[in-house]
Order: sequence, then structure tokens, then C-alpha cells
Amino acid sequence: MNAESILRILDVNRNRCFEALRVVEEYTRFVLNSQELSGRIKSLRHKIHSSFSHEGLNDLSQFRDSAGDVGRPGQTPISAGSRDDIKDVLGANLSRGRESLRALEEYSRPRYLSIAQILEKCRYDFYQLEKDILDFATRDDLRTRLLNEPLCLLLTPAPQRPSLLDMAKRAHDGGCRFFQLRLKKVDDLEFYHLASELGEYCNKNDILFVINDRADIAKSIPGTGLHLGQNDLPVSVARDILGERRFLGVSLHNLTELKATLTEEVDYVGIGTIFSSPTKPELGESGPRLLEEITPGLDRASFAIGGVNVVNVGAAIRAGATGVAVSSSILDASDITKMTAQVMEQARVAREARSEK
Repeated sequence: MNAESILRILDVNRNRCFEALRVVEEYTRFVLNSQELSGRIKSLRHKIHSSFSHEGLNDLSQFRDSAGDVGRPGQTPISAGSRDDIKDVLGANLSRGRESLRALEEYSRPRYLSIAQILEKCRYDFYQLEKDILDFATRDDLRTRLLNEPLCLLLTPAPQRPSLLDMAKRAHDGGCRFFQLRLKKVDDLEFYHLASELGEYCNKNDILFVINDRADIAKSIPGTGLHLGQNDLPVSVARDILGERRFLGVSLHNLTELKATLTEEVDYVGIGTIFSSPTKPELGESGPRLLEEITPGLDRASFAIGGVNVVNVGAAIRAGATGVAVSSSILDASDITKMTAQVMEQARVAREARSEK
């Protein structure tokens, strides 16, 4: 292969790479609002540009032949490259970035080894950057989804109640799209089977599903999140187990716990005990005042927990919670579907009233 052919290939792929990186940078800057990620892309672009400067190849345009390029745009219908969603734009340009960096590295190697060596490092930097962007984007989507969910149903078995899966189905019919599984005094194998059954149902029906306490079981079920109490695993340890793309919530009871929690990678919080709970009467109640103290300025979902029912759900939302976590008042109702719908409606009305203020 002659030198001019190599330089043509380097020109077109450097352009493709810079174009892809610019598109990805705009996503991290304006969609994800991440200064750190957009800064890393700028740094990568600078490294790639500098690698060519060392060999005096700043300007490769003299080797360009756009009119004679058999792969130029217009050879395929525009619909073949259409994007249905902004995420498709991100995905397509992440792919372009990977492919062009690999082509740059391979075609630099025969004549410009120093460039190839720098580009190899840039390629691996891009692989990590891509993972971090996708992790960030996934968690960002989850946080937005959590902010929009008015109800988290705490699924807990009891002798007089239907099966866990049956309760979940009835509540789903009533509009609930967020379940937390709470199991006590159950051996690991039974816990795993029950959680797997619920996880499969939730995945099929676009329902958020979180498991209380057990990071190991949450990790084993695709798409499942984890909820921690103050005496459970540290958030940093749980995050290492779960990975960056799962969501993680924490229970808290005062402003001190909130400040400690927000320094860590927590996606939502449960705040309580707000009202006297028949499940844990020994905890007493803090009342809506606790929500008024904790929620101002909170940038992620907050669920009022403890004794919440169809009568007081509005008070919890008006006090600052984005949603409520409910158990016995729904699960022990004669009609779970109807009660779920009523709680959802009261939460919706309260949320709308608060947003109008």
C-alpha cells in the first residue's frame, strides 16, 4: 500500500473520530450534564490531535478526494441511517468512535509507529469512557424514572395474604410500577426462587424491582436494584457488588443520615417512620415534619415510609416526598388492585397540587 493511500485512510478516519467524539461530547454535556465526562472527551480529542502533530501530520486535507470516494454519503438511502431516539445517536457515535480509532491505529502502524502507540492508548481510554458514559446514562434514566414513580409497594408475605407474585400482579393492575421485596426468616434458596420469580415478572412488564438487604441476590437477578437500611452493607461495598448500572436506595431517619448518604452513589431514599406503622410499631412516628426537614433541595426521589395509607398519602407528598412506600394498607386490603389505584390517585393529586404552588 502506498503512502498516499495510508494518508487518505488516516484523514477520513481522523475526521470520523473527531466528529463522533464531538457528538458524544454534546450528549454528555447537554443530556447527562456531566462536566467530568465531557472534559474527558475533550482531553481524548486533544491527545489524538497531538499524536499526529508529532509527525507533522496536522493537515491531511491535501490527500482528500471526497468526490472520488466510493464510500461517500449518498450511496445508500438516508433512512438506512435514521435514528429513532437520542440514545440511538449516542450509540451510533460511540460505535463510530471505536471503529475509527481502531482503523487509525492499524493504518498508522506500518509507517507511523509512534502515532499508533499513542492511538492504542487512546482506544483503551475510549473503551473505559464508553462504559462510564453508558453507566452514567443508565443511572440517570433510572433516577428520572424513580422521581416519576409515586408508589413503591413493599411486598411482604403473611399467612392471610395471597402469594407474592399474585399480590404484585394485582398491584400492577392498579397502576404500581415499583416493587420492593422484603423477606425475613427465609432461607437463601427460597429467597432466591421468590426473588427470581418476581424479577422475571417485573422485567417483562417494565416494573422497577428492588430487593431489601441482599446485595448477592439482587446481583443475580437482571435489572434488579437494592435497598439498604442504616445497619446493612456500606453503600460503597454494595455498589461494588451491584455494578454501576443498577439502582440503589437507602433508608434514613434524620438530616445527619441524609448528609452522609448523599456523599455516596445512592439513587433514591426512603424516609421514615412518618406515621405509626402496624409493621414496626416500636419505631413510633416522626410525622410529615421529618419530610419538611429532609427533602428541600434533595435532587433524587424520596419515598415516605411508615404507616402510609390512602388517607395520609397526600400529607406525605405535600410535605416534600416525591412518592410513598406502602405495605399493609394495600396488601391487607380486600381488593389490592382497587386500593393500589386509590393510593396512586391520591399521590397524583397531591403531586399536581404541589407542582402548582
